[in-house]
Amino acid sequence: MSQVRIRKSFRVISCTVATAAASCTAIRMDDMSGGVVQLPAVAGSGTLSVLSSATETGTYGQLYDSAGNAASVTVPAAATTAGTTYALPAAVASAPYIKLVGSANVTGVASVIIKS
Repeated sequence: MSQVRIRKSFRVISCTVATAAASCTAIRMDDMSGGVVQLPAVAGSGTLSVLSSATETGTYGQLYDSAGNAASVTVPAAATTAGTTYALPAAVASAPYIKLVGSANVTGVASVIIKS
C-alpha cells in the first residue's frame, strides 16, 4: 500500500513594510493557509500589525482572531540581524488580502513566504 503524499505549494513575495498601510504591499492569500515573514535588518524591537481587506485595493483594517486578539507579530531586538524569520498569525488563513504594517523600528523590504 502506498502512502498518500500531500504537496504544498509556496509563494515568495517581496513586500514593503511601512508605518502607513497605503505604502505597504498587498499580499493575496487565495488558497494559502499561512506563512512566515523574513525581515531585513531592523532598527530594534517593534510590532508588525496584520491588516486585511476583501479586495486588493479596498479598505484595510486590523485583522483579529476568533478570540478578539489583534493579529500581529512581535519583533524583539534580536531581529536586528537580516534574515530573522517569524510565523504569521493563524488568522491570516481567513483573509483574502493582507498588509503588514510595521512600527517605527520595523520597516523595509521583507520576504513573505506563504504556503497552501
